[in-house]
Amino acid sequence: MINDAGVYEALGYLLKHAPAALHLIIGSRFHPSLSLSLLQAQDQLVEIYDRDLQFTLEETRNYFSQTIDIPLSNQHVQRLLSATEGWIAGMKIASLSPELLNDPEHLLRNIRGGTRAIARYLKEVVLDPLPQEVFDFLVKTSFLNRLNAGLCNGVTERDDSEAILAWIERHNLFLSALDEQGCWFRYHPLLQETLRTILQQNNDINLKHLHELASHWFVEQRLWSEAVRHALAAGKPIHNPGQDGAGAQSLAEEGDIDTLVSWMHHLPASTDPSRIDLQINLAWALAHYFRFDESRQLLDNLDQMVVNHRDDITPNAWLKLRVVRAICEAFAEKIPESLAIVEPLLAKVPCGDTWVDGLICNILSYCHVVNQRYSDALEVQRHMPCPESPLDNLFVSVYRAFIITQCHLGQGDLENAWGHAENALRQAERYTGPQSTSGATLAPLLAEMAYERMNLDSLNTLLADRLEFIDRFGPPDALSRCYTYLARQALNDDMPHEAERLLEHAQRLAVSRGWQRPQALLLAEQARVRLQRANIQARSCCIGNSNNWRPVPQLMPKTPVNAQ
Repeated sequence: MINDAGVYEALGYLLKHAPAALHLIIGSRFHPSLSLSLLQAQDQLVEIYDRDLQFTLEETRNYFSQTIDIPLSNQHVQRLLSATEGWIAGMKIASLSPELLNDPEHLLRNIRGGTRAIARYLKEVVLDPLPQEVFDFLVKTSFLNRLNAGLCNGVTERDDSEAILAWIERHNLFLSALDEQGCWFRYHPLLQETLRTILQQNNDINLKHLHELASHWFVEQRLWSEAVRHALAAGKPIHNPGQDGAGAQSLAEEGDIDTLVSWMHHLPASTDPSRIDLQINLAWALAHYFRFDESRQLLDNLDQMVVNHRDDITPNAWLKLRVVRAICEAFAEKIPESLAIVEPLLAKVPCGDTWVDGLICNILSYCHVVNQRYSDALEVQRHMPCPESPLDNLFVSVYRAFIITQCHLGQGDLENAWGHAENALRQAERYTGPQSTSGATLAPLLAEMAYERMNLDSLNTLLADRLEFIDRFGPPDALSRCYTYLARQALNDDMPHEAERLLEHAQRLAVSRGWQRPQALLLAEQARVRLQRANIQARSCCIGNSNNWRPVPQLMPKTPVNAQ
């Protein structure tokens, strides 16, 4: 490593007065202290960063085809690429694991948690040579999903975090910027898991206390959703009436349903009408869990609270209560009931609460999309102004993109459909990551379009790491689309049994939630798979099963099903 100022001064002079024929190649693990802006402006500088050296999907596939004897499926290759984020050394270590040949599914399930071989490599090659204060800093901040200098100061109780982060970034230590300004960062997931293991094994560090410090910092910044997550991890949930309401709303706006429900169960029960918003947010979350009976029961109780305390309920709270009821019925595939509730509410938009405005517009236009009234759905969306920032009402923005994308698809406009969904997903997942309700909502639409373009690599990229969240949170159309196109891809790969397994899995989920429209679409796809296998007996059995579901007259005629 060159630290001598004289060397940099000489190099700078050489670059400034270099003849046209001179080409200088500089290799470094960190950004050199040279003035390169003028060369960059004159197009005389080529910079190759670590992200440029990461493997692509095609390079990953070629690498594993040359290094292991048994070919990996496209989905396994995509999941390895996603887990390592293209890090070549990580793939090399994974390729040496016997599990990759004997039980690739087990390796893939555990690789995000850090295998012993990868952890040993990172410790010996990356962590052991570090100065002690940098190593301690990395360990103490590894529990944070995103970090900046102020947060790190609050957690480590020091005042030089900005300088340490700059040192870490300059030395290329698996740190990625999350914004253009370079304020927020995250660690590479494999390094983070290695550091977290070290943190958990260190008895001298109180992890719960670190979470408590992080929660206090996020409260001071009024970043409520992250404050709540760390408070729960610390075992000290926020019970301040002003802060718990803001926290619940922030979690709902972000779409973090798991944390919202978990946190609500930690709060003391209350029949205070001034805290009705908390209970409405819980009913909203239960509807997105597809626990419709629980959501309806809670909404019934809240309706009674409104009757008993009419003078204490704000107009916006009443609107929110009504639209959450409409959401519950729409997700339960009770579209006429949902329309009857939500259509009169459109006249109240704007109501002064952009989240409520977004819920009203989204669920009304969602009902129109189910009924294939795409122009009506787009007209409703014009009542909702675009957010100033991608993080404003994030989940509302994601559902808005979900609806508008389906409208473009229904109208045959694939270009606008792709652009709208891709941009919304990219913006959302910069904040939430791929394991989120945002990905569960939008990725299946993009996967459908990728399949229609015969871009099967993109289909794998979109779905491989999101299936768990699609199963748990994907709305009816997202679930049926996801498994329909995964099954078609399996057929293309000459894996008909896998295609049937995928469709049967999706069918079980649809049945458990009472989703008859997706059941019909998936049943038609199952018939298509069995017809393609020329299995007449299986096809007859599948069609015979159609007597077990009851068609919904209002919906079924409007849903074209081509079973060939």
